[in-house]
Amino acid sequence: MCGVPAPTGLEGKTLVPHLRGHKASGDSIAFSQFPRPWFYKDNPEYMGYAVRSRTHRYVEWRRFKSQEVVARELYEMPAGRKDETTNLAERPDQMELVKKLSKLLPQGQG
Repeated sequence: MCGVPAPTGLEGKTLVPHLRGHKASGDSIAFSQFPRPWFYKDNPEYMGYAVRSRTHRYVEWRRFKSQEVVARELYEMPAGRKDETTNLAERPDQMELVKKLSKLLPQGQG
């Protein structure tokens, strides 16, 4: 935004076109990561890794030290709805979507 060139070797894509109000093309997913319990940020028991698409939110809860997946959450998130009501992760008809979204998450500690 300031006209300063970005350093080389950085990951990610610029959000400047979005901030300027342009309809820029971009990924339709977002990632987040959060510890549990939240107050043990340096050495939590579990880490939640999430991916949000236009239609769903998927979370894997992993043991922080071993990265073993201990729980999964999948929620349908239609436009305009922000609440998570029914976990679909264990439903047989959602297994392909769970696999697809799981592959998008980082592997190993991040």
